[in-house]
Amino acid sequence: MFYLLHNRFFILEDNINMGVIDMDICYKYTIIINFMMSLFANCTINSKIKLYMRLFLIIGFLGLSLKLGFFIYMVFFYKSVFSNQFAKSLNINPGIRYTIRYDLTVEDGGPNQCTEEVYRNLNTLVFNYSIVSIISFILTFIIYVLARVAVMININEPKKEIPKLEVSRKVGFDSASLRKKRFIDSDIHFNTTVINKPGEEINESIHN
Repeated sequence: MFYLLHNRFFILEDNINMGVIDMDICYKYTIIINFMMSLFANCTINSKIKLYMRLFLIIGFLGLSLKLGFFIYMVFFYKSVFSNQFAKSLNINPGIRYTIRYDLTVEDGGPNQCTEEVYRNLNTLVFNYSIVSIISFILTFIIYVLARVAVMININEPKKEIPKLEVSRKVGFDSASLRKKRFIDSDIHFNTTVINKPGEEINESIHN
């Protein structure tokens, strides 16, 4: 978003020949690093593969180093480099003020107003970049620490214990045994007792 809003200032950098490392480069590479680091971190954490996490640690260290280098350059050195190059360009080509008036939409092309507009945009861009860079650096550092902790511990899921099989024994007759035909011998005698009255002896037997 900041890059699109201040694209005209980046065009001004090209007109004064800022060199290889300018604000445009810092913004572009910071956006690319943030996107790649976020995507790779998401894939690495979801995969739970330690090889990917080790690769992320290497790439994350390089990304954090680049972010820190861009931040230090923008906050402490960029303004001085820009001021020297801007003054040199005005001395070589005074007509650069008309380009500034067009690029930054300055109504009056006076020298003081053009210079004030340039440095106002410069301070705004440096401030915006500092805020975004600090936030992204902190988030990336947190993900980097989490990935490093995950590499040091065992993240594999514990193996599930196989339940012991218990053999159950059936008691009584099953359906197969009940379907078997059984033959009863006719010579078997059944003894029955008949209770006549209370107190009387039971001694009768029936023979079939």
